[in-house]
Amino acid sequence: MDTFTLDSDFAIQSHGVDTAGIDAFFAKSEETKLGWKCVKGDYERLLVEHADLSKEKSELTVLSRSQQAQIEELSSEKATLESTLSETIQTYDERISELIQNYDEKVNGLETSHEVIIEKTAKQKDVIAEMEVELNQTKEVLATKDEATSERFAELTRETGEQKTRIAELEKQKREFADLIKKLTARVTTVSKEKEEFEKESVEHISELEVANKKLEEEKESRARAVERAKIELGAQSGIFCGAV
Repeated sequence: MDTFTLDSDFAIQSHGVDTAGIDAFFAKSEETKLGWKCVKGDYERLLVEHADLSKEKSELTVLSRSQQAQIEELSSEKATLESTLSETIQTYDERISELIQNYDEKVNGLETSHEVIIEKTAKQKDVIAEMEVELNQTKEVLATKDEATSERFAELTRETGEQKTRIAELEKQKREFADLIKKLTARVTTVSKEKEEFEKESVEHISELEVANKKLEEEKESRARAVERAKIELGAQSGIFCGAV
C-alpha cells in the first residue's frame, strides 16, 4: 500500500494552505479520508499561524535593522558634533591668542597717549568677552544635542533588546509548531499502516471464507447425490414390493 509522509520543513517554508494534493492522496479509501479529516483542520490552522508569525518576524527584523541604522546615524551625528565643538573651541582659542598678540604688539609698538592705549585695551577686552559668551552658548547647544542623542540612543538600544526577545519567542513557537506538525504526520502515517494491516487481514479472512464456502458446496453436492441415490434405492424397493403384492 502507498504511504504518505509530510515534509514539515517544506510545509513551513511554503506558507500555504493548499491541501488538494493531500486530499487526493487520502481519498483512496474511507479509512484514510477519515484519518486525514481528523487532522486537516489543525494542520491548515498551524500553517496559517506559522505564516503570520514568519511575517511578523520579518517585519520586526526589518524594523530592528532600521533602528540599528538610526543608531549608527545618531552615533555619526554625535561624532560630528563633538568634532565641530572641538574645532570651534580651537578656532576661538586661535582668535583670542591672535587678538592678545596683536594687543601686545600694538602696546609695544605704539607711542601714543595713555588714554588711547586704555581705550584700545577696553575694546579688545570687549571683543574677547563677546567671543567667550558666543563660545559658551555654542557649548550649551552642543551639550543639549548630545544629551538628546544619548537619550535616543538608549531608547533604540532598549527597543532593539525587546525585539530580539520577541524574535526568540517567535523562534520557540516555530519549533513548537514544527513538532506538532511532525506528530500529526506520524498520526497520518499510523492510520495508513492500520489500513494496510486491515486490508491484509480482510484478504486473509475472505480467502478462509471462500475455502469454507467451497467445502460447504462440496458437502451440499455430496448430500444431494446421497439423497438421489436414496430415492433411487427407495423407488426400486417400492417396485419390488408392489410386484410381490
